Amino acid sequence: MTVLARLRSCTLTTLYEKDESVLLGLLLICQAFYMYILFGPIEELVIPAANIGSHLIAFNLLTSAYTLLLVHSRLIWGEIVLILNWFNVTALYFRHLRLPFFVHIPVVAGPLAWSYVVLFTNGAAMINSSGTAATIVANVAVWSWMLYGLFFLAAFQDYGVGLATSFLTAALAVQQMAINIDVLQLIFSFTILGALLFSTCVVIVLRIFGKELNIIRYDDEAVTVGERCFLLDED
Repeated sequence: MTVLARLRSCTLTTLYEKDESVLLGLLLICQAFYMYILFGPIEELVIPAANIGSHLIAFNLLTSAYTLLLVHSRLIWGEIVLILNWFNVTALYFRHLRLPFFVHIPVVAGPLAWSYVVLFTNGAAMINSSGTAATIVANVAVWSWMLYGLFFLAAFQDYGVGLATSFLTAALAVQQMAINIDVLQLIFSFTILGALLFSTCVVIVLRIFGKELNIIRYDDEAVTVGERCFLLDED
């Protein structure tokens, strides 16, 4: 069975062929903003952009390696590469919590959401089962997408991760509606999408009015000028 056939046969991989690729493509295009900042004249932006360069290079190399493994149906090795990539982006996130907006979104928030979701879609294709047990596991696993997005929304007010996770969940919901593989996963997907979008909008509104929702607090004096919070306006 070809890799595309295996992707189509698994309930949790129905969004993979188009929508995850669309998000990844948008992230790569948005890296142009990062390159502009990196070589731009604003020193306050150049410093944090340069600090995360090694993580970005690792993300692009590992993503390229995964793509090659995917097209050659080496899904087990692909899953290992994806795990390494997720650890790389997670380390980037927590090492550089405060970055300019146009650095954070394409280089940190978007890749973080993508690298987490693709672990499940590739894993489902790797297991290659559409039986009852696999369907139950998929229906339970998809709820972790909501918990993942809500964690970053509640703890860091990171609506970038919230929007990216919402996009991927919407992709799953729309594709399930089109092919009618799993009614429960369709219902779950739209429920999760609604929860993520609502929470993301709440965070955005709170930020507009200068309200705080952070569970985790930071000492602003300990943060260098190059690592200002990406969601806060600086005087």
